[in-house]
Amino acid sequence: MTPADDTDQAHARRRGRPPSGGREAIVAATIDLLRERGASRLTTREVAARAGVSEGSVFYHFGDRSGLLTAVINHGLRAFGEVHGERGGEVAATLDWFSRTLEGFLDIALVAMIAAQSDAELRTGMANHFLTNNLGPHRGIEALGAFLRRAQTAGLVRRDVEAESLAMLVIGSCFLRVSQQQMIGADYATKFPDREEMVRTLTTLLTPAGEGGA
Repeated sequence: MTPADDTDQAHARRRGRPPSGGREAIVAATIDLLRERGASRLTTREVAARAGVSEGSVFYHFGDRSGLLTAVINHGLRAFGEVHGERGGEVAATLDWFSRTLEGFLDIALVAMIAAQSDAELRTGMANHFLTNNLGPHRGIEALGAFLRRAQTAGLVRRDVEAESLAMLVIGSCFLRVSQQQMIGADYATKFPDREEMVRTLTTLLTPAGEGGA
């Protein structure tokens, strides 16, 4: 078989529908390889081999390495919805859910974000994805801030607290814990106050004067 024949077959694999699904397996394989090696050594061939699919399936679902990284972030976002009153409006329960879900998202998404910084093309592709889809920490600040303002109206949170500023502090603390764990290790992360203690402390500070607790 000539090199030209190889090229033609590769293009055919990219254009054709893959024989089976494998999208979730590809995303999971990408996350594993990013954790092990970073973005500089991430190849569609290795992702396909780890996922147990053809390389053509990777191209079909995601296009290229930039598509793989944005898919990892979108995968993490699945568990992260808007903050509404479905938890009965309880401040402690919502702060616990929000911070726990955010740290779960960051544990996945930061792998892709950090990896992309080592490659200019990937960094540009990810930035464009964030801008085009209006993604980023500001979405979490808006969502948690809106919940806190509703809680203020209901008398559950002190009215002298600026809601978006508090939301930014919560998100920043989650980012710090997860990023340090990924960059330095789980042992180092234990040097920070844990998430549950942060929630308890914030709930106490936010409770209006005269109230017995959240």
